[in-house]
Amino acid sequence: MYSDIGKTMPTSEKDMENALARSRARGDRALLVLAFCATLGGAPIVGGCTYVSIYPCDADGSGCSEGWTGNEGSDGGERRPCVGCGIPDEIRDDLSIRKRHEGTFVAGGVGVFEIAVSNNSSAPASGITVIDVLDPVFTFVSASPSPPWSCAAVAQTVTCTFAGTLPPSTSAAPIRLEVQVNDRPETPEAQNCASVSSDGNDATPNDNTSCDSLEIAVCPALELDLSSGADTASGVPGSVGDQDDSWTLVAAPDASLIGSSTILSPTPAWLPAFPGSQWIGPAGGSADGLTGFYTYESCFTLEQGFTAPMLDLSMRADDVITAISLNGCTLPGAPGGNFNGAPIHVQTSDPSCFQPGTNCIDITVENGPGPTGLDVAGTVTADHELCCR
Repeated sequence: MYSDIGKTMPTSEKDMENALARSRARGDRALLVLAFCATLGGAPIVGGCTYVSIYPCDADGSGCSEGWTGNEGSDGGERRPCVGCGIPDEIRDDLSIRKRHEGTFVAGGVGVFEIAVSNNSSAPASGITVIDVLDPVFTFVSASPSPPWSCAAVAQTVTCTFAGTLPPSTSAAPIRLEVQVNDRPETPEAQNCASVSSDGNDATPNDNTSCDSLEIAVCPALELDLSSGADTASGVPGSVGDQDDSWTLVAAPDASLIGSSTILSPTPAWLPAFPGSQWIGPAGGSADGLTGFYTYESCFTLEQGFTAPMLDLSMRADDVITAISLNGCTLPGAPGGNFNGAPIHVQTSDPSCFQPGTNCIDITVENGPGPTGLDVAGTVTADHELCCR
């Protein structure tokens, strides 16, 4: 076939039809011959044509596309080798996909993947579909594609389709995929892969799949020190007169006393503070404590998905503790905890008393005339999640 074209270089549609007719008469398997020729003054330049023959696939998948630069049989042009049956590279799709994650994935938290698809060919691509089978450690939450993308999920399989065509040498708007991370993954390593396909045959299928490997941050059981008069990060007691960063006065007989509490020097009548804690009271000291009720509050945060929470506190007050609550959940022990008597010990793991987000413990102290103060020692713990102020 090539020698025939080389001898009668087709320069018009009629010439091409004649060449194809002669090819069929010889029993050639070519479906189509494309000729790309440079011209000078309207006439083809000898040796300036590129021919591409498109062959069908045999039943066993063999066959190929091959090309010829120049006029075969007349000017010693260079032949391009076969690249596969069907359509040659010049007019095949060439899609690629890239998948990556944003930030750190934390056990029990939400993570985001981004998927980007590009058309690297010189022709528009249509029928584009992205399929992402989520790793078992992830659960689909939502997809945020920009039109013309649309996405849907069935169990672990997320399918996104691109309406219309993607122009050559362009990239589609990225797909943002939001997933819930298992709060107790069997292993901290995870891999998630996405693949892309289209209506056409891809010239380089090796870049049609992209996998993103990542390590999930599994938070160990954490312990937060709630002791009064101690630094929440280090647990080291502060100095007398310092502001306490653990407990705040949220109610007092005089509104001017509401705010930060102060580390106090204990009066002779008070029992020593618990190990690791100090006595605290209204700003300005305890000697001028007004008669009435004082409510101290300490708050902490539990992230979504926390497990096995535990609050463990011991406390005394001047004059007496009248109420203890966690997020409005009344805790046992009050009234009691007099400054020179037996302390109140509160311990609860009741899940109904804890909540994702901000949790607050409130301790109400009743004071008669004279000094007033509060001493608290203990911790709050939670498994497999972030627990912090």
